[in-house]
Amino acid sequence: MYFRYTLGLIFACLVAFPSVHLQGQDVQFSQFYHAPVYNNPAMAGVHKGRFRASLNYKSQWGAVVDNYFQTFNAQVDIRSRISRNDFLAYGFNAMQDRIGTRGITQTNGGATVAFIKQLGKARYRDFSQFLSLGANVSVGQQKLENDLWFSNQYDPLAEDIDFNLDSGENLLESTGIYPDLSAGILYYAVFGPNSFYIGGSASHLNRPNVSLVEGSTSNIATKFTGQIGGEFSLSDEISILPAFIVHLQGPATISSVGANLRYSNSDWREVALRAGGWVSFSKNIETGLHTPYFTTSFILEIERFQLGLSYDLNTGSLAQPTDSRGSFELGLIYVHPAKLRDRVKCPKL
Repeated sequence: MYFRYTLGLIFACLVAFPSVHLQGQDVQFSQFYHAPVYNNPAMAGVHKGRFRASLNYKSQWGAVVDNYFQTFNAQVDIRSRISRNDFLAYGFNAMQDRIGTRGITQTNGGATVAFIKQLGKARYRDFSQFLSLGANVSVGQQKLENDLWFSNQYDPLAEDIDFNLDSGENLLESTGIYPDLSAGILYYAVFGPNSFYIGGSASHLNRPNVSLVEGSTSNIATKFTGQIGGEFSLSDEISILPAFIVHLQGPATISSVGANLRYSNSDWREVALRAGGWVSFSKNIETGLHTPYFTTSFILEIERFQLGLSYDLNTGSLAQPTDSRGSFELGLIYVHPAKLRDRVKCPKL
């Protein structure tokens, strides 16, 4: 019930201010390294195998509403050698974001293509560097559940909601199917057991209209993403994978920084464990920069599979109403081995 009151208030504001261009924010995965192509289409093909399949699941706000928010994301990307130093990667993506069981459902799906160029080799044989350019073309749609109610439908005599009464709102059941364009760039280098990468991307380049109010416009703000990270060996068995990512979308800014510590016994079964901690920063209009949550992560690597779990601990103004309970994420990656001629050095993410 609380969730319906909240949605009713949101849409009442939409109707009261139809000329306002709302700046909706994209879903942000705490395990951004488990959704590489989602954050940057230039990440397509940046793996050691023939193809990579990834699945992501996120649940959020379960401490506040019964019908918590859920996000599902799936991607497949394939890499092929087209010349001695050039590679072509392509793939497909699908995502669904559900704001409760009676809220807004956003669905998006499309295709990604990337061109990976090996740059000039250094005099050291174990040093390789690459530049990748990628683009994504998707289509999306947002739908609104039909059983939302507003104040005009409240019957004070019966003290109940009468859905037969006119809501007084000009709401659409869904948006039209809209195109959504993204592009990105990535540079990375691999030197021995170490690696480094830096890149950036821009999403919603065409700023599609996603308004659910008839006759109004609400364009998705273009999102700019920057990222940097790598892997650095501490010993034969232990390495550290630090990373930083920042998203800027409309008036909102959120970033995450931290590291995973990786342990591997380097046996033939390629079993490894990772554990890490991450801190996020966001911009608050009233108080400026603040830390909304901390993230703990655990990852198990078994041969071709990589399974990651993470949990966010809310802090600051979010701590009390949520009892510090944030979002839970599950990430699964499968990398299919490539033939010898198609193998390429890539950083661990």
